[in-house]
Amino acid sequence: MDFSPCYGHVSDQLRSIRLLMKENYHALGFLPMSRIETQERRGLVFHQYDNDEWMGYLVIGAIRAGGITHIWQECIDKTARGYGSGTRLFYRLLDACKQGYVHQIQLRCAEDLESNLFWQAMGFELVKSIDVGNTRKRRMNYYRFTVTPSLFDSEGGNCS
Repeated sequence: MDFSPCYGHVSDQLRSIRLLMKENYHALGFLPMSRIETQERRGLVFHQYDNDEWMGYLVIGAIRAGGITHIWQECIDKTARGYGSGTRLFYRLLDACKQGYVHQIQLRCAEDLESNLFWQAMGFELVKSIDVGNTRKRRMNYYRFTVTPSLFDSEGGNCS
């Protein structure tokens, strides 16, 4: 399933991702470009354009009916933050998840990042916050967003 619009050439988009990752290395978890390229081929990288200018990206795992979609990484150019680019990008993902009958979207975000406020504003529920022993010594927040309620939901979810 390809939910990404075809703006520009893929190699231009990947170059833009690489540059944005370098500029925001302090806020992003490690995600190899080879994985992003693989997800791009699978149609699992969403690109945000505003006024025909590339503003950022969102990388996800798989979209599976009745399952959980994981957000691997979202990053918006600093100049576009606060103007709705990240929100529009998330809502495109949400539409794709609704079309794919996804039950839940999950993500993790370092506790010290401002992006926690963004995810909470989008309606994500904080499930847990734990020390994960990563190299940056950050606590990690785990979030979930219910796309389509399940008859078999239980408290706690599967946030991993």
